[in-house]
Amino acid sequence: MSELEEKIAQLEKRLLKYEKIEDTIPSYSFSKITDSDLYNLVDIQEEFDKSIFDSWFNKTKEIDDEIELFLSKLIAKHINLIYSYNEEDLKLYFLAPIFNKIDFQSIQQGFRAFYNEKIFYQSKTFIFNGEADFLLAKGLKKSKQPYFFIQEFKKG
Repeated sequence: MSELEEKIAQLEKRLLKYEKIEDTIPSYSFSKITDSDLYNLVDIQEEFDKSIFDSWFNKTKEIDDEIELFLSKLIAKHINLIYSYNEEDLKLYFLAPIFNKIDFQSIQQGFRAFYNEKIFYQSKTFIFNGEADFLLAKGLKKSKQPYFFIQEFKKG
């Protein structure tokens, strides 16, 4: 058996193993999972006591004049068209300028923002997968541990 044939055989074995996992464990895409599927898979407890967020929402935060001017100009520039923007327009014209004002990168602490990043999670009973539009994660060249992600930017 040639070296190439051996590599192909090894890849076929890996693929078969992966296909068996896929057949036995249900897989859910972030963009297609329903609320009811999510509630059945993950023990989500709805918190009715919103006071845990009081320290966040009751803080007075001074907005820098430069940032206020930036946001005002951004809104004024796009206000007439923002409702007609598709997802890519919304990302590039409106959200990217805001995201670029935030420093989502730390070489010292080893994290940064990633865009259009595939993410995958597997437990013993289900698989979650999809492509995140925005992902804040540990790792500099490759995302290693996600902290936060946005799966779709939608007008609503």
